[in-house]
Amino acid sequence: MSNQSQTLTNEELQASNAALKAQVEYLAKQVAQLTKMKLKMMDTPEESDEEQELETHPKEDSNTNTGGSVHEKGATDFKVDLPTFEDKNDPDEFLEWLETIERVFDFKDVPEDKKVKLVALKLRKYASTWWTNTSTKRRHEGKAPVKTWLKMRALMKKKFLPKQYVRDNFARLQQLRQGTRTVEDYTREFEELLMRCDLQEYDSQTLVRYFFGLNTQIANVVELQTYDTFEELSKLALKENGLMGKMGWLFWRIMPPSDGKIFPSMGKQSLNETDFQNHAKQRWEVLPIAVKALVQHYHKAECPYPAMGSFTHRWEPSDGKA
Repeated sequence: MSNQSQTLTNEELQASNAALKAQVEYLAKQVAQLTKMKLKMMDTPEESDEEQELETHPKEDSNTNTGGSVHEKGATDFKVDLPTFEDKNDPDEFLEWLETIERVFDFKDVPEDKKVKLVALKLRKYASTWWTNTSTKRRHEGKAPVKTWLKMRALMKKKFLPKQYVRDNFARLQQLRQGTRTVEDYTREFEELLMRCDLQEYDSQTLVRYFFGLNTQIANVVELQTYDTFEELSKLALKENGLMGKMGWLFWRIMPPSDGKIFPSMGKQSLNETDFQNHAKQRWEVLPIAVKALVQHYHKAECPYPAMGSFTHRWEPSDGKA
């Protein structure tokens, strides 16, 4: 009985083990399936997000690239259009239009072979009719078509810039003097007239023209300086104008006017050299000691007005009294 019991026990154990094994396998399969389902459930949103990201990423890249190109364009290629032009018999407006065209061409770096066609598209009314007729006439006469902006600009100036306008402004430029203007105002008017006259002259000629319009006190100082361009010359003049503003009151108490005439209270007659020296000496001698000291100090600091310095050395009282 014991052996049978033992045997049964072994069989039961084997059966039990088999059942347990089957249950374990079943549970393992269930766990595997559940795990797979769980992973699938977890993977599906991720895959969806990934797919969505893959789908949207190129768009984002495209947008980014587009945005980049827009940004690049925004930095160097703003939406700037050429202004239109129609003849209104206003030379100033025409010149301003030409200058704007030049600025746009420079800003957008327009190729030379496209400038004429672009400008032609911006002509309106009479200006457009004139250009069409001019082009047709040149073709009938066997002339080459206008292909450069330089040539087109010259033809337009010849047509829309009256000769009388140029002559009048040239006369104003020839007669322009600083006078009571500041150097800044004089320079501005000089440049405006220069543009209106459209002078084709060397830089050296422009420098001389500007220089001789300056007041004598400023011109005498600027003449001793070094400059090569109009910008350098005008900056020097502006600088000296500011210096004259600071020391001018002192200068005029010592020196008579630059035109060599006695002050209004003394009449309009011209001063000869002797009268000029005597007049300056008298004005120096009546100055207070403090003012004389200031003049001497200014001269020692390389005063740009040699004449002022010469008076301080030549006529300074030996006793130091006013």
